[in-house]
Amino acid sequence: MADARIDEIDAQLIRRLQVDGRRPYTQLAREVGLSEAAVRQRVQRLLDSGVMQIVAVTDPLQLGLHRQAMILIKVEGDVRDVAAELSAFDEVDYLVLTAGSVDISPRSSSTTTTLSSSCSTTGSARSPAWSAPSR
Repeated sequence: MADARIDEIDAQLIRRLQVDGRRPYTQLAREVGLSEAAVRQRVQRLLDSGVMQIVAVTDPLQLGLHRQAMILIKVEGDVRDVAAELSAFDEVDYLVLTAGSVDISPRSSSTTTTLSSSCSTTGSARSPAWSAPSR
């Protein structure tokens, strides 16, 4: 897959949708100085190309998920392969590819203290884990 190219207007649309993913196209159009149709086309292109997603974000505590874990993983091998395998676990709410001392950071929420503790991946991974009950 080729890298997606975005211009300054695309970047403005992304920033505004990060604040409010339900912001109307008419409002976005006024804010960036384009027609509503042009904004609609740009947003659809950004979605179709995978540059961005518009999703619902939940509060785990409101859903009764009082045990949360953030895992930091250093990978030897293809980070994308390991991320794909980790994302298949039901317990993984989301994961982030990072830059720096760790490569992947999945987050898990649960009603219990039991999470799957084993994972067979195509790469080699080391992970100090941190888990704390929510207040």
